[in-house]
Amino acid sequence: MENGDQFQESKAKYNCLLFGNLDDTLYPFSSGLSGHVTKNIQEYMLEKLGIQEDKVPQLPNADIVLPKTPVVCKPFADSFEKVFKMADIDPQRTLFFDDSIRNIKTGKSLGLHTVLVGTSIRTTGVDHALESIHNMREAFPELWEADEKSESDKYSRKVAIETSVIA
Repeated sequence: MENGDQFQESKAKYNCLLFGNLDDTLYPFSSGLSGHVTKNIQEYMLEKLGIQEDKVPQLPNADIVLPKTPVVCKPFADSFEKVFKMADIDPQRTLFFDDSIRNIKTGKSLGLHTVLVGTSIRTTGVDHALESIHNMREAFPELWEADEKSESDKYSRKVAIETSVIA
């Protein structure tokens, strides 16, 4: 059967990358970076988000009394499901990165493709394990290949060009 001018686009395996809280992996407390990161976050909240200066130190502080509205956090399945709904995420097409095995196991049970960051040892319930987030390109080249391919596809399709010919 001939396709003629029709073409088929391959569907990317993942359409969403979901990153959990990787603080302990990216800048462990023992590295001495935590204070600097907190300062950067507070400056961003003040300058970019326009949050009042007196409110900035309170927002990321977990020691402050929580509101009466129930707060649902990882690793509880409800927290993942709320995120799926709010962000219109299809777990089957999502690659979830986290450094907590508890969060990874919950994500896996809900259909996410999982990546445990901070170790190269894959355990039960973990699809992939990365020693460092900096190994993403090597571990998942298809994430970049799809982007590179779509860029080249822009120029490889048949294009009609109007031109004049003098005979």
